[in-house]
Amino acid sequence: MNETYKRTLNHEKIRQWIIKRGGMPAKFKETTDDNRAGDITVAFPGYKGEAAYGWISWNDFFKAFEVHRLVFIYRELDDKGNLSRDFHFFQWEEGLQDPNEMSSSAEEKFDEELRHLQMHRNRKY
Repeated sequence: MNETYKRTLNHEKIRQWIIKRGGMPAKFKETTDDNRAGDITVAFPGYKGEAAYGWISWNDFFKAFEVHRLVFIYRELDDKGNLSRDFHFFQWEEGLQDPNEMSSSAEEKFDEELRHLQMHRNRKY
């Protein structure tokens, strides 16, 4: 199974996706300018990098999500058909109401991000 990535701005859909996988909204303790998606993430218990972030409220999570104009990119299932924890944040264009209606330049940038995600996902560690 090779499910494609989906994208959404819908807070409730994002919240349900995260909760269903045992995740919680989190904030990196130290952020850098390289952190293009702001300072939020989704934290899953038991993740080895857990010390790098702290838990935050859903309100703070979605406030940062809006301030940084993020789109939530995700997969429902992994390649084996199990629930996927594969997600990414993508910064969208000012004034965009529907993440599926991006300009051609934003769409190209989005496609480039997806190619990067696909390459990263296919790496063997």
